[in-house]
Amino acid sequence: MKHRTLLRALVAGLAGVILAGTLTAAPAAAEATAGCDNHPGVPDWFYPVLLRAAENPNDAVPTSWGSGDRARAMMKILCNESSFDVGALNPAGPYYGLGQLGRPAIDASNVRFTCYWHVDNDCSHTRRYYQALGALRYANQRYGGPLPAWSHWQNHGWW
Repeated sequence: MKHRTLLRALVAGLAGVILAGTLTAAPAAAEATAGCDNHPGVPDWFYPVLLRAAENPNDAVPTSWGSGDRARAMMKILCNESSFDVGALNPAGPYYGLGQLGRPAIDASNVRFTCYWHVDNDCSHTRRYYQALGALRYANQRYGGPLPAWSHWQNHGWW
């Protein structure tokens, strides 16, 4: 996880150099989250998919987590974890998808791995949906919700 945070800081620093046209120091890990605070590149699909996942009636995730401050907290986490890439893979864990969840966390979120990662013919939704659902359930199980999960991410650079 520490390597991922350092890589994010390096990428954020290089992006700043390219945009500013000048050489600047790479930001500290805590500053690396700034690019996701008001992420201009939130994909059009993100909030509708997150809301649909939050509306799943088969868990303890409230529908309200699909909008407002809680959805924004999830956006920040998933932006920092994967830049919204459902195909993101960190082989060190291995950690998969939007939330960079490991297989035990995916299984604990009661999402079938084949739907979360591969989407076979038995899956009724897209990988985006299952990964958002898994991330919401993980936030609930481990932290009690998206806001404490985001707070943990800000303090540690991982969730």
